[in-house]
Amino acid sequence: FEPFLERSMFRCLVWLPDDAADMEIVLTGPAGPMKTMNRTRTEPLAKPIQRLTIVYNPKPKKNKKQKTSEGSAAGSDPPPGEPVSVDVLDSTGVPVPLETPNEQAWVDGNVLRVGSTLYPIVLNVPRVKLELQTGGYRVGCPIAAFCTEQQGLNSLAHCTWTWSRIPNATKISNSPTAGDTFTLAEGESEVVVGTERCYVPADEDIGHRLSIQCTPVRMSAAGEPISGRPYRCVSSGPVEPFPISDDEMQPIRDRHAHTAAPTAAPVLRVVTYNILAD
Repeated sequence: FEPFLERSMFRCLVWLPDDAADMEIVLTGPAGPMKTMNRTRTEPLAKPIQRLTIVYNPKPKKNKKQKTSEGSAAGSDPPPGEPVSVDVLDSTGVPVPLETPNEQAWVDGNVLRVGSTLYPIVLNVPRVKLELQTGGYRVGCPIAAFCTEQQGLNSLAHCTWTWSRIPNATKISNSPTAGDTFTLAEGESEVVVGTERCYVPADEDIGHRLSIQCTPVRMSAAGEPISGRPYRCVSSGPVEPFPISDDEMQPIRDRHAHTAAPTAAPVLRVVTYNILAD
């Protein structure tokens, strides 16, 4: 099933820090997370498999139209009367023994099989949380996102960043895993304005709030990128005009023209400016 796994939109994400007693298991599909479990790392695989089997084989309700289960949403709905089987396969396609401890079963290379749907297991997918400065969003003044929490990342070098502007009146809500979320009103739009960690607001941003979204990425041992869930942070207020006019800024720009070319080590350039002289 390797060719299928390469293009699979379903994944089984597992977080198991070295010093943690419990592991978090999240089944995701094209529409996002579908099922989350917290299990003890040392318990046998039979326990979570039993739990998933119950979830994907709900008992029909009497005298009521049966609701769609999580299994059908994941493309695992079998013909009536046929139960959905659940197991974990190793890298060769052989079922992992049920007495295997969780920490040895839910590892990279193994696959969770729910009916006909395969969920490649990815261990410790990178996660990140961000914060922005509170206030002070002005044209020409750089803004950078601060990383307050990260897991499964050695650095932010491979992460992707997307800055956008949204209407100031947009209602913002917060999710512990995804950060700030919002829904734009009819006729409103989100405009992408930058793709670096740092962004310099422009005149077009005046009166709008800024949003920064980071997709955490780390490289696998084979050199392949492993992407985690995007995390978004929205500015606490709108962008304001710069408080100093262009004419007042011109002397500073003139001096900066002399520092346009960077110096190479071991040369160090020191620039001083007496702002009171202008």
